[in-house]
Amino acid sequence: MAFILLPSLTMTGFSFRWYLMDADNQSLPEVPLWRWSLRLVVLMLQVAPILRYLDSIRYGVLSRWAEHKAKTAATEEERRREETRRVKYYTLMVYEDADATLLRLHFFCYEKKKKTEFFLFFAVVPILTDQK
Repeated sequence: MAFILLPSLTMTGFSFRWYLMDADNQSLPEVPLWRWSLRLVVLMLQVAPILRYLDSIRYGVLSRWAEHKAKTAATEEERRREETRRVKYYTLMVYEDADATLLRLHFFCYEKKKKTEFFLFFAVVPILTDQK
């Protein structure tokens, strides 16, 4: 149980800390209360990478929408504004995807390492000591 619980709690802590760091960043849009509530529920369910992937997909869709609006803009000023929004959303998408990947990588590496150690300790070591 500890082999799953410890990496999962560590992953949740990292994800929550990254959300707090994002909230302190003045260049990012402010997150509404309902989204914070959803984040906390998802973090308690310990599926933080899924929420990060959903945020990444949302930013990707917003980036594509801004790209479409920039192509169909009536004025040059509107085109530049939409292009700036496209770059901003694309950057946010990349950061969210990187965060989700790092969380997943941490969880799986820790989980595989502990399972291997557990196997070696309880399966291989007794076999080796019985051969003497």
